[in-house]
Amino acid sequence: MMCFSANACFGSFILLSMIGVAAVAKTKSSSQVMFASIPFVFAIQQMT
Repeated sequence: MMCFSANACFGSFILLSMIGVAAVAKTKSSSQVMFASIPFVFAIQQMT
């Protein structure tokens, strides 16, 4: 899905990346890292 404006895409990329960093930082075990990194997948999708 493409955004209607470049600013919206970039803003959602920044927001999703920050959520991903916070989620990965709060993981307690290494098995949770894959689930915590899901926001990064959506952030990358916003940049393409």
